[in-house]
Amino acid sequence: MLSINFMKLAIPEFNGRLSPTFDFCRNLLVVEVSPGEQPRITDLDLSGLEGCQRACFLKTLKIDTLICGGISRELAEDVREHGVRIVPWLSGEILEILDAYFQDRLPDPRWALPSRLTTEKPNQGK
Repeated sequence: MLSINFMKLAIPEFNGRLSPTFDFCRNLLVVEVSPGEQPRITDLDLSGLEGCQRACFLKTLKIDTLICGGISRELAEDVREHGVRIVPWLSGEILEILDAYFQDRLPDPRWALPSRLTTEKPNQGK
């Protein structure tokens, strides 16, 4: 289980699941987690932001970690340059993904994005 201080996670969302790609998602859930408190979730609209604007927006929000499905190489580089850790290539229901993240179980292949090669681990984007 992860030792958690205050952290902010960003999760691209589509119908209660991780959006297939961060590059084109419309909704972003921001999950604020503090020890001993229930997570606070805010739903934000990303439809007006493209490419590097999304990376800048994550920095503005002071996001620590982006948990996502697919992400282009260029956008991933921009996101990392803004100090955000990426946990990419995942698929599934958001609540299950969050639970797996907090239990440190995301390398499990059941949450791997189906289109990824089986030789690539889901958390290689760290």
